[in-house]
Amino acid sequence: MLHSKFKRLLFLLAFFFVATSSTLWSVQSTLSKSDVKSVMQDLLVYHVEFKEMNPELIKRSFYFYIEQFDILKAFLTEKEVASFLNPSSKMVQDAIDRYNKNDLYYFEELQSLVQNAVIRARRNRALIRAEVEKNLMSAQSNVGEYELTTSYPKTESALVRRQKQHMERFIHIQEKASPYGISKQDYKRIFDYYESRMQEYENMHFIDPSAGNFHENLEHGCSLHTLKAMARSLDPHSAFFSPDEARGMQSSLSKNFCGVGLVLQRDFRGIIVREVLKGGPAERSGGVGTGDQIISIDNHELDSLNYKEVVKLLEGRENSEVTLLIKKMSENNLDETEYVTIQRGKVGLSQKLIDSSYEKCDGGIIGKITLNSFYNNQAGVSSAKDVKKAIEEFKQQGELKGVILDLRENTGGFLIEAVEVAGLFITNGVVVVAKFADGKQHYLRNLDGKVSFDGPLVLLTSRLSASSSEIVAGTLQDYGKALIVGDPSTFRKGSIQYQTLTIPKAKHYFKVTIGRYYTVSGKSTQLEGVKADVLVPSHYYKEKIGEQYLTYPISKDSIEPAFDDKLADLDPKAKDIFTRFYLPSLQKRTDKWRSMLPELTKNSARRISKNPDYQTFLRQINGEFKPGETEFDESKVDLQMEEAVHILNDMMRLENKSEKKLAAHR
Repeated sequence: MLHSKFKRLLFLLAFFFVATSSTLWSVQSTLSKSDVKSVMQDLLVYHVEFKEMNPELIKRSFYFYIEQFDILKAFLTEKEVASFLNPSSKMVQDAIDRYNKNDLYYFEELQSLVQNAVIRARRNRALIRAEVEKNLMSAQSNVGEYELTTSYPKTESALVRRQKQHMERFIHIQEKASPYGISKQDYKRIFDYYESRMQEYENMHFIDPSAGNFHENLEHGCSLHTLKAMARSLDPHSAFFSPDEARGMQSSLSKNFCGVGLVLQRDFRGIIVREVLKGGPAERSGGVGTGDQIISIDNHELDSLNYKEVVKLLEGRENSEVTLLIKKMSENNLDETEYVTIQRGKVGLSQKLIDSSYEKCDGGIIGKITLNSFYNNQAGVSSAKDVKKAIEEFKQQGELKGVILDLRENTGGFLIEAVEVAGLFITNGVVVVAKFADGKQHYLRNLDGKVSFDGPLVLLTSRLSASSSEIVAGTLQDYGKALIVGDPSTFRKGSIQYQTLTIPKAKHYFKVTIGRYYTVSGKSTQLEGVKADVLVPSHYYKEKIGEQYLTYPISKDSIEPAFDDKLADLDPKAKDIFTRFYLPSLQKRTDKWRSMLPELTKNSARRISKNPDYQTFLRQINGEFKPGETEFDESKVDLQMEEAVHILNDMMRLENKSEKKLAAHR
């Protein structure tokens, strides 16, 4: 298991190279200074808390403009950013006055700072590379712990040290990731790769003065990054996107695109196949495997292309063909190449989004469903349909005694799908209430009156379970239909976003927080999350993950419970129909499972305390791992799922005991 600081470093290094933007300078996406106020007015109309540009938002915007460029604090010095991170009241008011006149003076100053920082960093890297190369060749390289800091270097010499440390750490990561070791020739490739990745990242923010249309591009770049910073200043979930980013988000939301079904990664060797998606075109071709290197695509050499340009070459019309030149990576023969032709097709990610299995128990089976997202695409694939189908298939294998719905890494998705999934376990009733900036409340209900499964139900959650996952977990907990098992709390996101990403030919692409949502009890999951009924720690247990760790989250509140649905949001005609056909089947609250919690909690804690694997695992995540102690391999045993099964068996046993007791008194 990776040390948590090292894991965070890997994340930050990855962010350094892939975060924000893409090809910024296409004519279709050119922005002007006047677009900034125009777009922000649209966002402020919708936003749940802020309605006009004010001093707080300006100060936040300065911070995020710098942060989105220099997240690792490896480009700028403390002195250079001081006036923007601690601006005077006069400076802030002047920035607001200029904003209202479409004048981005202070953000242009920040852009100039970024331009100079990139030029300096490129100059520094040329000198640092010579020193690091010399140390590597003489076996004097000494890579220490990377400095994860919230402060900027105080001096330029300290900045150079940090840049050197960043380069050394990158090389060290490449060394550890290489399956067959690193040769002296490989080191040159690693240095070249590092420089190309750095320049690729820098070019998202840096405008080459020698390029054509310099002033137009400069204005576009400043406007784009100002909009990104200002949108982000509203709250952690509001954002502005370039058209290319919007296209990527659209594919992510639909979980469906046309390509070859390969997951790629880039390292110093080039473009490497990280995964071949099951059921995809590449797997059907049989010619590409994990670890293979792609040399060319339709005779386009890939050396000079960035990652997104490579991905675009793989995309195309359905049933069209693409030819890859593949180098088979093996220890004995690294130069074996072959051409592979693949017919492009729809690559749905739904096979990665749900997984179901079952195990036998006394008198029947326990069904286990892992749902990684709440999805719905044009092909009719949806999370609710897939969960319902899994339950139906369980019933064909034997009497379904209990169900575990695993939401541990489900970070959300379509809200309506969360309503549909929760509706599989209740009759009729409110699933979630949305309240908007004007105070109006909108009720999302389950209406079909049918229940797919009405027995013992466990929802397995973690600190990563967010948004729509929290709606499902919170509402089923409120009704008493399920017990929540896992980390102390879920992610704690309880906000609703409006987005233009799925609007065809939208003028601008953004998402903005427009309200809060509440479970049927009236509780908001914002900054509260859904509390576990039985604590069964995951490997995220000690991680600082959650809404409360994000910068400037919106506040929390609560509303009146909606168990006894008053139909307050409906017109008289609709209310009459709902009164006749909806209210008679309204889901009732039950304390059946919660009444068992004292015994369930005691039994679970005892099992965990006596499980040597779980105790090793807990020492690891608590930072108490002893030197020389064998690490617990999470890939072999799912400890949380095992314990969830035990808890479910306890629920069934206690239910049978209760039913026998009632029968004896009749």
